[in-house]
This record gives sequence, C-alpha cells and structure tokens, in this order.
Amino acid sequence: MFRIIVTVIFLIAITILIVMNVGSTSDVNVFGWKLEQLSVAVVAIVSFVAGVIYSFVFYLISYLERGRRERLAKRKKKLKDQATDLKNREQEVGDLAEESRQQLETAKKMQEPVDTPNAGRARRAMAGLFGSRKSDKTRANVTKPDST
Repeated sequence: MFRIIVTVIFLIAITILIVMNVGSTSDVNVFGWKLEQLSVAVVAIVSFVAGVIYSFVFYLISYLERGRRERLAKRKKKLKDQATDLKNREQEVGDLAEESRQQLETAKKMQEPVDTPNAGRARRAMAGLFGSRKSDKTRANVTKPDST
C-alpha cells in the first residue's frame, strides 16, 4: 500500500513539473548527439520512460536470476536428499550383510560335530556293544588257526 501511495505522489509531481514547464525549451546533449530547442516537458517524459525501461530490465534480470538460484537450490537439496538416502541404503546393506555373515557362522557351528574328550571313548564303547565290522574281522583273525 505504501508503494502505491509513493508512486501516485511521484506521478503527480512529474505532472506538475511538466505543466509548469510546457513553454520552456532547452538544448540537450545525449552522448555527443545535440538536440536544440527541445521542450523541457518532452525531456522529462522521455527521461521518465527511459528510467522505467531501464528499471524494468534490471528487475527482469534479477527475477530470472532469482528463479535460477531457486532451481539450483532445489536441485542441491534433491541431490543432498539422494546422497542421504544412498548412505542409509548402504548402511542397511552393510547391516544385512553382517547379519547374513553371523547367521552363516551360526549355521556352520551347528553343522560341525562337537568334539569332546570322551567322544572317542563313547564310540568305542558303543562299538563294543553293538559290534563293528572292524571288531568282527579282528575276531575272525584271532579265532582262525594259522595255516602256515
């Protein structure tokens, strides 16, 4: 609202300046190009329009630059999010690999027979009770008389 009021006051001031100087003339030199006996009102209007166009160009450039910065900021944020997501996935894969390795080791331990010092004695005792081929062969050799 404040901007609109200032703009209206500025336009009223320019209008008053133009109306009061309608009959006045002046010589104008624009970058070496001389204009003689030019109305002051025309000079004021042309200067005002040139200023508006110049300001519009700067506004347009800053608007486009702001849009480009916002796009870059969005892209940067998206890339950071993707990097974070990738790190999380890598961590999950590492955790799963570690868990799989532990499960594999546990499975290997369960498949291996447990060696105890009395395991051999227990096997021999059982072999004596139920008989084994080795012991049968040994008995056959013992009971056979030598033929030589």
